[in-house]
Amino acid sequence: MPSLADIYSTIDSYKRKLGDVVGNPIGSLQQAYGNANDKARDFNDLTYQASQEKGYGPKKQELAQQLAAGYSPTGMTVWHGSPYKFKAFDASKIGTGEGAQAFGHGIYVAENPNVAKKYKEDLSNDVFNVGGEIFDPFTLKHRNIRALVNRGNLDEAIKKATEITYSNSPVSHLAAEDLSVLKNVKKKGGLQPHEGSLYQIDLPDKHIDKMLDWDKTLINQPKKVQEAIKDIPHEQTGFTYGDIIDSIKAAPHLNNPDDYPWAHPTGQEIYKNLGQSMMVGNKAKGQVEASKALSDLGIPGIKYLDEQSRDAGEGTRNFVIFPGHEDKLNIQDMNGNPLQ
Repeated sequence: MPSLADIYSTIDSYKRKLGDVVGNPIGSLQQAYGNANDKARDFNDLTYQASQEKGYGPKKQELAQQLAAGYSPTGMTVWHGSPYKFKAFDASKIGTGEGAQAFGHGIYVAENPNVAKKYKEDLSNDVFNVGGEIFDPFTLKHRNIRALVNRGNLDEAIKKATEITYSNSPVSHLAAEDLSVLKNVKKKGGLQPHEGSLYQIDLPDKHIDKMLDWDKTLINQPKKVQEAIKDIPHEQTGFTYGDIIDSIKAAPHLNNPDDYPWAHPTGQEIYKNLGQSMMVGNKAKGQVEASKALSDLGIPGIKYLDEQSRDAGEGTRNFVIFPGHEDKLNIQDMNGNPLQ
């Protein structure tokens, strides 16, 4: 049963589409007619290919995905938890909240609101509210002083900073800088708990359909992804991904991942291989370059099963939106308050 938030999100999606029609009725109808023709042609082609396939192969799976998507014509409601308040996503802030960015470089959002709520709580526990503003202890220079502040011991931190400042320590100058900051924190009322923010977001299905699937093999990637990466070389074999796809189509026996693992790299392997081939100095740089390369090819991000769904192999997913595509995340609501 859909929640009230989901119903409002659906209504908002239809209102936006209605506004386009009212503002430009001829153009909107022509666009809709063209899109319908394209989709019908692609659907007919896919239906024919699936009918020629034995068993439940990749074409039948793709057909099933399209049929399932047809029952959800509006955008998907996704969620983002953050210690910060904002009205639009800023790609320059990527990496300041999600830490290791284990599933690629980008902005993380979740299909399951509980996943985003946990991020909000965990990330907000790392910062404090000082006079109505966020204070991050990581900005402090001296490690021991920072550790005391992390535990909420402001008076102890000031005492420690004072001792080190007036000692012969080679890092007394760092303690002096921290002491000045902490005295200002004390003046503003001290360290208060910070609650953070939960964002409800509309992510259009047409962008989800173009995302690299972290958990699926090459032959089961969305058609638009296969087309976009066809000229990228596969690190282990030297073949392009397009060559591998063509080989499987020409020789169906290759469609067995147990016997021919080289022909079935997952989305995770595709992304990591691309990052390693473009790595400059460290892993993080490789991720940045891999996301940019895929973004330039028209792939807006990555989708992957969340922690609660990973063992089952199905369920709710998280999404990584690459820099340059953050405008596809339309924030609808912050902490239960609709944004205009």
